[in-house]
Amino acid sequence: GLKDVQVYPNPTDGWLQMILPETKTYDILVYDMMGRLLQSEKIANEGDFSHALDLSAYPNGLYFVEIRQENKSLTKKIILSR
Repeated sequence: GLKDVQVYPNPTDGWLQMILPETKTYDILVYDMMGRLLQSEKIANEGDFSHALDLSAYPNGLYFVEIRQENKSLTKKIILSR
């Protein structure tokens, strides 16, 4: 389930790698410290299990990556630092 999702490296210099363990559809949402939604995407994981997320357009700081799957969600705190 979502508890097996991995997001790395953290801190990151702009690119995050996500390991999505199940063949499901995921919604990936990125928020800033103020709770503003910066980007969202839907991923249909068909067994690839890995997804790259580009945060390089954003300034250094703290971000939240929310991963939703059906009625569950997991939020990871990410530090962007170059």
